[in-house]
Amino acid sequence: MPADAIVSLSSVIAPPPNLTGPMSATAFPVYVINLDRSPERLAAVEASAARHAIAFTRVAAVDGRTLTIAGHPGVDVARFETVNGRSLVAGELGCYLSHVKALEAFLADGREIGLICEDDVDFTSETLAFMDRLAGASDWDVVKLFNFRYRGFVPHHRLSDEWTLGRCLHGPSGSSASYAVTRNGARLLLDNLMPMIVPYDVALERGWKGDLRFYTTSRPIIGLQPVETSTIVGQGGLIKYPFYRRSGTLAFRASEYLRRMAFAMRGASGRSRR
Repeated sequence: MPADAIVSLSSVIAPPPNLTGPMSATAFPVYVINLDRSPERLAAVEASAARHAIAFTRVAAVDGRTLTIAGHPGVDVARFETVNGRSLVAGELGCYLSHVKALEAFLADGREIGLICEDDVDFTSETLAFMDRLAGASDWDVVKLFNFRYRGFVPHHRLSDEWTLGRCLHGPSGSSASYAVTRNGARLLLDNLMPMIVPYDVALERGWKGDLRFYTTSRPIIGLQPVETSTIVGQGGLIKYPFYRRSGTLAFRASEYLRRMAFAMRGASGRSRR
């Protein structure tokens, strides 16, 4: 990551937010979302978890191939097309509903924090250690453990010499592969996710919606498996509408960008926002 990609705010990085000591890794559940038709992905993530002594619960993903988009209560299709400048791919709706299902499973479990992952993650030697450290911290609802991009990272909380939580001025940062969530965070997400108007990885970062205490790590704490084809969009990819049909997209993205920048800076001094 280039040096100029990180906003220098070392003078206002907060101390660890109310650390109370590490929690046993067994104190929080790990969920992995996996399609029934992707047994090879499940085998790969099982092998990765075994290498790092991580137990997880499989969440059967909602298969977009089985969904009828038109009239589906979980998505505002017209709004989605306007703000994204393209049509909705059924796999995106399946992914979105799968994460909703995982959040509901976590809330039903009853424990205070959980880790939700997609089935292309590759656990690392840091994953459990980071989660143990995060479990002893407060003042957060959702923390992403992986992004594709970290442009304009604004540090908020230093958990340790190795790990810092913050937000990115520029985004979306991409990926909903892995994120920690509290019970409060899961409730806030579920209260504000429906109906779907953007892909799930974008919705996850919209912390300003519902006053979600959302953060990301300054670098990946978890890796990705070397998969060749997305189970969400397939080989065809996403096809955008022509420019003359994307005026609503431009307006929405400009508004979101301003909100993202304001949200990234909010509370950067470490003062509680609540």
